[in-house]
Amino acid sequence: MKSKPLQRLIILGSAIILTPVCPAASMFTGIHVFGDSLSDTGNLSLATGGTNPGADYSDGKFSNGRIWVEHLATDYLGLAAPIPDSLPGGTNHAWAGALSSGGASFPPGALEQINGFIGGGGTFSSTDLVTLWAGANDFLGGGTDPFDPVNNLVASIQ
Repeated sequence: MKSKPLQRLIILGSAIILTPVCPAASMFTGIHVFGDSLSDTGNLSLATGGTNPGADYSDGKFSNGRIWVEHLATDYLGLAAPIPDSLPGGTNHAWAGALSSGGASFPPGALEQINGFIGGGGTFSSTDLVTLWAGANDFLGGGTDPFDPVNNLVASIQ
């Protein structure tokens, strides 16, 4: 019998693979982004005065151009690209270097990002798309159990 976290991971992966993106475009009117450097559109850069990730990267992102959430929002959903939440009107709460867990840390982990948004009075509308992508930094920090980030992310959305 498979463990519960593994079943959740398989279901989540299947949902992502089987979900059509383009027909959903008219369903969404906003996007909120939580996660790590794969989703951060500049929060860490703004917080460090541009020293991290540095001048070799594009517009404060750990990338040489647009990242996946910018492509998703603009190319597939017809929405404005999410901007860092440290700017007025920002809906990107992701931070480069974030772990999947919470706790008082810098940069804020995924659970901390979500709790901070909700605790600060943030809400989601029924037409907002919410993305959550984190976990790789858990392994860069020495983690070895693949279920740790999965369990942390599941806890983040419960």
